[in-house]
Amino acid sequence: MESETKVKVKALPQCTRCQGSLVMDREHDLVTGLALPVLLCVNCGCRTPLMKHPAPLYRN
Repeated sequence: MESETKVKVKALPQCTRCQGSLVMDREHDLVTGLALPVLLCVNCGCRTPLMKHPAPLYRN
């Protein structure tokens, strides 16, 4: 008899407007050199920022 292993899978985040699937994306500002990670809804295009302030693209 083989033992069954149960794997816990985290639920994917859902959009607050339409309950669609969210994917990671990053908004870039090439003039100032800043980037802001966001969650992008595949269904409605709603963007939810993950950080309050943008981070620099390059660190020295």
